[in-house]
Amino acid sequence: LHLKQRVVATAIVFFRRFYLKNLYCETDPFIVIAACCYVAAKAEESPVHIKNILAEARSLFAHHSYGIKSFPTDNSKLAEMEFYLVDDLECDLTVFHPYRTLMALCKKETSSDLQAEAGELGIGIDDGPRSIINDTYRSDLCLLYPPHLLAITALYLTLVLHAPTRQIIHLQHHSHSHSPSHSSTPPQPRRSSRQASHVSVGSTIGSSGKKQMQDVVGFFAGLNVSMPLVATIAQEIIALYTLWERYRE
Repeated sequence: LHLKQRVVATAIVFFRRFYLKNLYCETDPFIVIAACCYVAAKAEESPVHIKNILAEARSLFAHHSYGIKSFPTDNSKLAEMEFYLVDDLECDLTVFHPYRTLMALCKKETSSDLQAEAGELGIGIDDGPRSIINDTYRSDLCLLYPPHLLAITALYLTLVLHAPTRQIIHLQHHSHSHSPSHSSTPPQPRRSSRQASHVSVGSTIGSSGKKQMQDVVGFFAGLNVSMPLVATIAQEIIALYTLWERYRE
């Protein structure tokens, strides 16, 4: 179907919200998946014809990995499921995602990005945080935590797990702790993730004209968020990756 990443993310959120009120054993998850994609595409203003949804669903679910030979061919079945889905979602089809906050934090948000908004290849955001955000949709984290916290956590994990950046952060922290003017520096005002779009993570130009790594520790400390909560989300994401590795084994 060549759906945009934002449409896929919205469909996943719809699917998880639907099964907060329904049981897998009492519904057909495969027709629900098709309905979620159909509704999400319309909600994100990238509509796909119902016949194309059915054709792709039949082709995919008939594969030996799924073995679903009885997927409905009647458009009315999917249209009926769409009605039940929207009803269980209480007609609340607006979904906020972490991608815009990530672009703001990376200072990648431009006028064209306000419409494209999101997780697409070629936007210019580092693959690391974007991939982590995409992975969170494979769990319930998208329902448990606000999107801006997921974006901050994805950026935090990327910086911490990237060895060269982690070394730079360690050196920055070491230099701050031994700086004689460190104790006399007035505290910086805390800012929200939206305000942080004016102060992004990355390289800055120093007085000598050379690129310098921004104070990452100070950047995160200045965000108006609970860092213990960010650490909790990070632990859940790491536990999720650990579980996947164990499952592969």
